[in-house]
Amino acid sequence: TWKRTSAKGGMWGLIAGMVIGLTRLGAKVYYSSVVLPGENLFKYIFYDVNWLFFCGWMFLFCILVVIVVSLFTKAPSEEKIQGLVFGTSTKEQLAETRSSWNHWDIIHTCIILGITIAFYIYFW
Repeated sequence: TWKRTSAKGGMWGLIAGMVIGLTRLGAKVYYSSVVLPGENLFKYIFYDVNWLFFCGWMFLFCILVVIVVSLFTKAPSEEKIQGLVFGTSTKEQLAETRSSWNHWDIIHTCIILGITIAFYIYFW
């Protein structure tokens, strides 16, 4: 875990992803109903690029936004991020998490995974 990530970095990463995603959606709606002569960079990036490639590049861009904004803002204190993720949990918090589940949780997890695998096998 990168402990330097700030709340403002996360917020601006979400905003950047939303703006880019909505721009792509708008481009898909617009260019699907209009025939324009010639090509342009905006149309290529937001309409022509395969959605899987687009999502991968958008994900990397949002990570970059989070990193850059976090580096320009104040880092969160150790107390504020303690216990937020496993990497910042204390031994007591980890022990509490491990003691919160029992054998029934394991059994139900195996059942759910089995059903999921069965659906994948059947519908693949």
